[in-house]
Amino acid sequence: MKRAALIVFLALVPVTAAAQTHSGTLESGDATRDGGQYVDSYEFQTEESQRVTVTMTGDFDTYLIVESPSGVQSINDDFAPGTSQVDVLAGEAGTWRALASAYGGSETGAYEIVIALGATGTMEVQQGRLDTSDTMSIKGEYYDTHTIQVSPDVEFFVELVSLGFDGYLSVRSPSGEMWRNDDTGSTSLARVGPLRGADGDWTVYATSNSNEEVGAYDLRVTRFE
Repeated sequence: MKRAALIVFLALVPVTAAAQTHSGTLESGDATRDGGQYVDSYEFQTEESQRVTVTMTGDFDTYLIVESPSGVQSINDDFAPGTSQVDVLAGEAGTWRALASAYGGSETGAYEIVIALGATGTMEVQQGRLDTSDTMSIKGEYYDTHTIQVSPDVEFFVELVSLGFDGYLSVRSPSGEMWRNDDTGSTSLARVGPLRGADGDWTVYATSNSNEEVGAYDLRVTRFE
């Protein structure tokens, strides 16, 4: 069922900043994750809707976690050999954490973390809910359909933040091209973009990864004018 009960527009000033670079070593005595892997933590500040890229390189099998102020985690293991990278479109302002770790429980060694803060966009948030009155796909998933318009050549992202179910996002351009995403480092977040705006209607499908899942969601469209 399509809901348009709440739409919030956040007009934010573009922000850029020099990259933050941290060098460290995973070693005995460090804090550990649940699986026993050593982990170091680095804090950084973001504005809402700010683009952030966090990159970790090391001489071991790196494992990178980026955590929002509310505890939502985005995770990457193998972006490239010896490298993990997480691209974030900050859904909330405040203090974020980059957690530098290793894939294996006994791995140690030197590493470098680079936190690059990028531009800040304008976010539109629309609340919705998948429920049993919605249209059902052939495979048995409920889905909602939304229409958006984005001016030509404007860069933008579409995100589905699912609350209590594993969300699945599809975006179709005015010319019929289709983009899909299930998990952007977290089962609660699916993201498509960056895309380039074009004349006409863009169609967004908010659905689930499994049959007959229901629950509330936020649909976020962030434009970089």
